[in-house]
Amino acid sequence: MKPAAFLLQPEPGKIIQIYVRHCRFDFLHGYCRGILHVGRHVRFVMGFRCCENPSMTLRWAEPHDFGIQLIEGYSFNFTPEAEWMGLNKPPQISP
Repeated sequence: MKPAAFLLQPEPGKIIQIYVRHCRFDFLHGYCRGILHVGRHVRFVMGFRCCENPSMTLRWAEPHDFGIQLIEGYSFNFTPEAEWMGLNKPPQISP
């Protein structure tokens, strides 16, 4: 018997924050636009991580493949999408 599969997607204008648990603490692991859940495994669809320049004045999203993970040890949260989350390259500074 094949396990049931479903795709979890937030409403437009929101993204999913991915948290990973170490000991008794949850740490922000990244972001995604959907979660494909099959049995005990999840795949983070269109995953990305936050990147910043060295002076921490600019943020942008870089795509990241989290691979297939066991659902245990992860938690999720829906949050409004910030402006930097739509960028796939560092923003340019105008002179």
